[in-house]
Amino acid sequence: MKSLLFLAFLFFSPVLVFSYDIWTAAEKCDIEALKNYFEKTGGSIDMKNKAGFTPLLSVLNANINIYQYNVDKVLETVNYLLYKKADPNIKINESAYYYTKYPQTAKYTKDYNPLVLAISIAYEGHDVYPIIESLIKYKANLNDKVTRYLNADEVIFLKLGSEAKLSTLTIIQYCALLRVEKSEEAGSYWTEEEFKGYDDLCRILRLFNEIQKKNNKPFKYCEYKNKPDIDLAIILGDAKKVKEIVKKGIMPTKYTVQLAKNFNEIEILYYFAKIADESIADELNEDFFSYLEEGNIDKVKEYISCGVNIEMEDDYGNTAICIASENGFVELIKMFIEKKADFNHKNSDGMTPLMLAVKEQKLDAVKYLITKKAEIKIESGEGLTAYDYSKQGDNKDIEAILEEIYHQDDNFFLAIENGDEGKIKEFIKKGIDVNVVKNDINGNSAISAAVTLNEINILKLLISSKADINKKNKYGNTPLIIASENGNIDIVKMLLKSKADVNITNNFGSSALIMATQYCKTEVVQLLLKANADKSIKNLNNETALDCAKNNDYKEIIELIEKSK
Repeated sequence: MKSLLFLAFLFFSPVLVFSYDIWTAAEKCDIEALKNYFEKTGGSIDMKNKAGFTPLLSVLNANINIYQYNVDKVLETVNYLLYKKADPNIKINESAYYYTKYPQTAKYTKDYNPLVLAISIAYEGHDVYPIIESLIKYKANLNDKVTRYLNADEVIFLKLGSEAKLSTLTIIQYCALLRVEKSEEAGSYWTEEEFKGYDDLCRILRLFNEIQKKNNKPFKYCEYKNKPDIDLAIILGDAKKVKEIVKKGIMPTKYTVQLAKNFNEIEILYYFAKIADESIADELNEDFFSYLEEGNIDKVKEYISCGVNIEMEDDYGNTAICIASENGFVELIKMFIEKKADFNHKNSDGMTPLMLAVKEQKLDAVKYLITKKAEIKIESGEGLTAYDYSKQGDNKDIEAILEEIYHQDDNFFLAIENGDEGKIKEFIKKGIDVNVVKNDINGNSAISAAVTLNEINILKLLISSKADINKKNKYGNTPLIIASENGNIDIVKMLLKSKADVNITNNFGSSALIMATQYCKTEVVQLLLKANADKSIKNLNNETALDCAKNNDYKEIIELIEKSK
């Protein structure tokens, strides 16, 4: 019987089964000891010792002032206990135990919860951010109130009695405001380790502010001892407040800039670059290009909203749209084109966005750029076009698309020459540029080609498709000037009816009236005069239409001009 009692005692006693009890195991972050105990005994995960500590409270309390703090070990232990359903809101009530043992300390007793203990670790300069994230994940209550004994400085700030019930949020805000004193004490002599401790406090406040935002209760900016707190404005992501503080003469320190970098406050950092350190912008721009290459749309949008220049170039002369095209990010390409990006920009190798998309076989990007009329015949530094690059690749779809587009203009003009209205309608339906110019000695537009060939039905079709009725060719001749010179009466009438500009001059200073006069097109002269053609216009030879008529003794035209109003 005695042996059975001894075995039972041995089994259920954490002190004898292990070299130390479960609270000490928690303090030492000995997860194996904790696992063995709970698996073998089935004991409560929230079992308290005489001081009122559970294992979760023990691991946090024990690590507040440990010099060799190991965040990974503490986090692993905390996560294990939380996973095993440890209460993240359980409190330690020290008063009964400590008042009995140490009566003189009664007024200092507290009923801390895990969150407050974690915040205390942070205040000692240790990395506790991931631990607080875990506590929040497991539903630690921010509004749970604990009793805190306040020192004189805290009492002044919080305007409460020396002992008060404070929510975790209030304590967090207080700790965050105390950053000001910490930074003042440190001055410009902070080590990296000291800044890390300060930064942790900032990150904790940032984390809780994000949580409060989701609950529509974000923290409000406030000042400790009436001192402007530019760091707190950064923590809260308040760019407007940062600018207000700077206007008061409070300039950002290197730690302030680092804080803005840590929180990736793009707008604030670009502002700092503008007022204090231009090199900050260089780093931001590098980050922008990195996000571009990743296709991180949200980040790219954020940078654009903060004023990043989408036409700036990287070390290879690529703009934002070049990088997006090379990587096939169609949504980004669309966004940049909407922002008026130059989609025919050439990088250092003379490569346009379309060429880059073709070379990298990005079919969707190629299709989209073509719909936006990206130039297909531009040559790169190698003397090659996008079409040439398509023939070097394996994507036959891209090659077929570019081949059709590459020869489209020639085929369009061929259809005009053949008077093929059906084919022309097909081209228009596919979105061909009806103002395309033929690559020949005259450089006529489609509408000028139709006028030259006296294709009146095609002219009607082009006019109804919004072709530029006043587009000039290489010699400055408009469709009306060409028709007037040729004496195409019906076409002149149609152009005048369609509001063609009757007084435009060509490269030699000649208007439609002067050209019609020079070529003795009497009926055309009559039509132009009725359309209020300006008789006073002089060509480069300083001749008006009347002068030309007199020089050639065109009596009928002389009479028409002289009698016209």
